[in-house]
Amino acid sequence: MKKTTALVSLIFAIIFCLSAFASCAEKTGPGADTTVPSVTAATDTTDAPETDKYEIGDNVPATLNYGDEVINILSRGRDWCKDEISAEDDGNAIHSAVATRNLVTENRLGVKIENTLVPGNDNYEISEKYIRTQVSGGLNDYSLICASVYASIIHTNENLYCDLMDVENLDLSRPYWFEGFNNAAVYKGSQYFCTGAICLSLYRFTFATFFNRQTFEEHSVPFPYDKVNSGEWTLDYQYELASIFYEDVNGDGVAQDQTDKYGFVANHDMISVDPYWSSCKLDILGRNDAGEYVYAVDVDRITLAVEKINALFWDNPGTLRIANQSADSEQPIIAGLFAEGHAAMTTLRLIEVESDAMKNMKDDRGVIPMPKLNAEQDRYYSYVHDTMSAFAIPNTSKDDAEKNMLGAVLEVMASESYKTITPAYYEVTLKARYVNDVESVSMLDLITESIYIDAGILYTKSIESVHQLMRTFIGKNQPSSVSTYFKARAKTVPNAVAKINSELDELKKG
Repeated sequence: MKKTTALVSLIFAIIFCLSAFASCAEKTGPGADTTVPSVTAATDTTDAPETDKYEIGDNVPATLNYGDEVINILSRGRDWCKDEISAEDDGNAIHSAVATRNLVTENRLGVKIENTLVPGNDNYEISEKYIRTQVSGGLNDYSLICASVYASIIHTNENLYCDLMDVENLDLSRPYWFEGFNNAAVYKGSQYFCTGAICLSLYRFTFATFFNRQTFEEHSVPFPYDKVNSGEWTLDYQYELASIFYEDVNGDGVAQDQTDKYGFVANHDMISVDPYWSSCKLDILGRNDAGEYVYAVDVDRITLAVEKINALFWDNPGTLRIANQSADSEQPIIAGLFAEGHAAMTTLRLIEVESDAMKNMKDDRGVIPMPKLNAEQDRYYSYVHDTMSAFAIPNTSKDDAEKNMLGAVLEVMASESYKTITPAYYEVTLKARYVNDVESVSMLDLITESIYIDAGILYTKSIESVHQLMRTFIGKNQPSSVSTYFKARAKTVPNAVAKINSELDELKKG
């Protein structure tokens, strides 16, 4: 290994150690069936992260230099993801890693990275407002976009984005790109969006089950790790656990009283029920032999899943339901209730561990995957919120030379992200700071290695929002509506899928 690489690794090990030490001193502060880039770590989280395993490197030629070319990346200013592309080096381990990733990329390629943040919470604005205007007006103001994938990929048919498979210097088969996403997004050898270590939201937006270790101990209930390892961590078992922990603390007999204690707290009518599509392996889109998307729902399996999920939320006195609020602001409320000891278990995205409530939680907590549909299911599957970020090259008057330059920028940013940002977030922020036991460290590996991407989630808005139906089935306590819905749309949704295929075929001809 070159001396410079070793020096960079040493510097990051020191930064990560200092960040971990500071976090202990200060407790206040703000598809296909494949896996994400491997992030398996040593089980001793008190030591400095082992950085060598992240230094897999890339194949971008060292001779490339683009003479201080400005790379303007258009991305979202939403709180969840505003630090994915750029961040001030303010001592925060993640921000320091992002700043360093950009600096290394600039130095390696002779470019200058600038980031234009779109304000607000509108996931659709980047494609529907900015890039449409750029393409129709013959403009070229933005080199790359980093946008909500479900709100952007559906506009591929408008010829807004370049085919990444035609771009030199970009190798999406490298381990720092997410193969599971590639397999869901590729169509007959063409692909227009990519994600992986380059997008921190791939990890942040992954859903998991958190549990309060102290509450389990107080009720003499074994931690669920053994059930996970034996394949018996299922919806039925979570139902059993939820009923054990309920306490009418104030004795008023009022159901859904947030001052009481529960076995399970979660949102029941919005994003917290979306993950069951993955965790219960409820496929929406598959492939035929020609590589085209096909409608692949198993109505009987979905019906069974909805019955079990509905029972957990509506028939179990140990479940506290929290309704959706604007901009998903119920998520920090749920994190607060869990952190304050009002529930033994909760469903949350991993990003919630960065909240003040979870940082300041007094009780020790553990983390495990979301439960399987039943013990017969082959394995655990993890869901990433459909607003996760993905990169694309706008199809805006770019010649081959510019596209190949942007391929190099994406590739170097991705490999450097894996070297710097992934360990800063995964090893320090998640493992060293916010989990309290060795078992949860291995569980985090299981959760992230089990991420499953269904193309039906990527294209949900083009196929009558099938994947958002769980919000209605569970949110309105309507398990009987499953068969009614799918019977009514037995033709319209397959027709919508056929339209996607036809439009992507036409795009390839152009």
